[in-house]
Amino acid sequence: MEQFSSLFDSVIQGAAVLITAGVGVGVVYLRSYVKAKIENEQIEKSVLTTLDVADSSLRSVILGLSSDLKLKLADGKLDPAEIKEIQAATLTKVVKEVAPVMLKRAEAHVGDLTTYLLTRVEGKIQEADRVTR
Repeated sequence: MEQFSSLFDSVIQGAAVLITAGVGVGVVYLRSYVKAKIENEQIEKSVLTTLDVADSSLRSVILGLSSDLKLKLADGKLDPAEIKEIQAATLTKVVKEVAPVMLKRAEAHVGDLTTYLLTRVEGKIQEADRVTR
């Protein structure tokens, strides 16, 4: 009977060690999952915020254009220098309005943020006749 008692104690101690180790591994996994989820949500929020600011900045820049440039924009007849000027003004507004930490998070997701935003703005300029009407 004493053999069974010591065997039973060993089994209980072994089970306790396994349960403790399992809980520890589970906590580590859960912690890393939650951290990754929070980071992904922060990145997504940063990208969306940056894009929203870029879109509103472009609208603001377009609304501030001279009537001559607005007509050229609506007709799709802006020359490359004028497009670059609109892109630069929009990018300047984005950098001023979005927190640097958000810009860094967004850049970590999309790559070179400047190139990404300039390309996006250029694409939006192609659709800008809707903004000027």
